Amino acid sequence: MRHLFASFLLAAVASASIEWQTDLKKALEISNRLDKPLFIFVERNDPPCRWCEKMKKKTLSQKDISNLINREFLPVIVDKNSIKIQEIPKPKYVPTIYILHRGEIIKKIIGYWSAEDFMTDLKEIQNSLKERKTPHE
Repeated sequence: MRHLFASFLLAAVASASIEWQTDLKKALEISNRLDKPLFIFVERNDPPCRWCEKMKKKTLSQKDISNLINREFLPVIVDKNSIKIQEIPKPKYVPTIYILHRGEIIKKIIGYWSAEDFMTDLKEIQNSLKERKTPHE
């Protein structure tokens, strides 16, 4: 029984999770203050979106992906119907992910992505953001 509990505890600690913000307006203020890009995951809760759930469970829950998102972005999760700020348009399809930096949409990702493909996209976004911060000589 102890081994089962220890295995469960280790699995819980090893699994990474994204540290979601849920207030988009507040997250936007924090993002601007910290100069940290927003990672906005737009889902639909009513009726539930199976692709949104699949994206969260199969892709975003991967340790390397969630760690990168937590480190490089300010992650926000919002329901499509609760978007009420001008900075991002209400998406037509879900899931939709917006990468927003300094009030500008850097990238819009629509639909479900496998972990491997999504990580490739995240690294490209990360490199693009680094290039924006590096002064060109």
